[in-house]
Amino acid sequence: MSYYSKQITVLYVEDEKEVREAFSRTLARYTKKLIVATDGVEGLKLYKEHLPDIVISDIKMPNKDGLELAKDILEINPEQIIMFTTAHTESKYTLQALEMQVEAYLIKPINKNRFKIKLEHISKNIINNRKILKNYKVIEAIFNEQSNISVLTDFEKIEFASKSFLELFDLNSLDDFSEHYESFIDIFADKKSIKCEEGYCNCVFSKDADLFIKQYYEIDEPVVCLKCNDNIYKIHITPIKVENETLYSISMVDITVMHTQKMSALHDAFHDKLTSLYNRLMFDKLLDKEYQRFLRYKRPLSLAIFDIDHFKNINDTFGHLVGDDILKVLATFFIENIRETDIIARWGGEEFVLLMSETSLKEAYRVCDKLRENIKSLNLPLIPKFTISVGVSVIEVADTKEKFFKKADIALYSAKNSGRDRVCVYEKDIK
Repeated sequence: MSYYSKQITVLYVEDEKEVREAFSRTLARYTKKLIVATDGVEGLKLYKEHLPDIVISDIKMPNKDGLELAKDILEINPEQIIMFTTAHTESKYTLQALEMQVEAYLIKPINKNRFKIKLEHISKNIINNRKILKNYKVIEAIFNEQSNISVLTDFEKIEFASKSFLELFDLNSLDDFSEHYESFIDIFADKKSIKCEEGYCNCVFSKDADLFIKQYYEIDEPVVCLKCNDNIYKIHITPIKVENETLYSISMVDITVMHTQKMSALHDAFHDKLTSLYNRLMFDKLLDKEYQRFLRYKRPLSLAIFDIDHFKNINDTFGHLVGDDILKVLATFFIENIRETDIIARWGGEEFVLLMSETSLKEAYRVCDKLRENIKSLNLPLIPKFTISVGVSVIEVADTKEKFFKKADIALYSAKNSGRDRVCVYEKDIK
């Protein structure tokens, strides 16, 4: 039954005629009104004319693709519900779509039964939101943004909760809430480590309302966890003055799946596929972070470039698969033998880079020479013996990031020209 979806208007944008005509017939049966466009340019024009409840768009299209269309629409209405359909699963599409916080990301061919359930669920939220906005003007701010769960509260009692909130906590009404929780703030769980782009970020959590709000404003892209499940929710808090009282409009969106996909895409973007070490892009980001730290605190910072000696000859003699095995063995060796504060990355080809904070040139030389000796002593089955050459530099006040790296590269060149299997430091760094 399509009770709720029969009350909504849908804009459907698809450039492939056969796909468009087939799915349009399905949409027409489920919705009150269907507007169809053949590409993003026409889609944007029809969107401005009709202002539909839901936009369903293919991603890869001529003239204006789905991502560009979504950006234009979100500039007009940041709360517009958008669903993407696509046959493409590349991480670049997934990540951009996730960044836009679209309502759904549907892979073709679309399962019609699942889609119908999803559409009905979204439509139900749209219709309920309209009723709430009409009957409860005081909570207009709650629905200024699209969200799954909405609450108006002072962190003790709940003035209003959306139907999705009641469903999430399996409540028939707000009267049932007090039977399970003493106050609203008790719904949150203490999950201290939610994985983010560069390590771990703290979830917003406190039993004290003032501290909870303080954490919310201090944390970038704050999230919360709830006691009722293990999911992750993006949270948005808006204070609202009602007479002499301050209430808070709180909206929470379940981002568990998006978070997992985003972390996977980010991992692929910042890690070398063969060795699983940081790649050049991530190393540049971390180098910039350490460089800014050096400019502020003037603490020692050293850099080393490692190069496998005669690597081309190894590939020519033993084959590229053995060469790949050497790269993976070396990556594992670095992870197991460098210090916790060091940053190792694959720079490219047979070169690796090591960033050592709080490390003088003398100490960096000692660390790298020990690594070189241990690598030389590796004795592994099916892996030929190999050596490395290393160039080391320490940053000086007058150095740019580029000069800092160039000095290590020059030192590596010296190590290569001096017979290989050795560590050389940039001569002008020697005091």
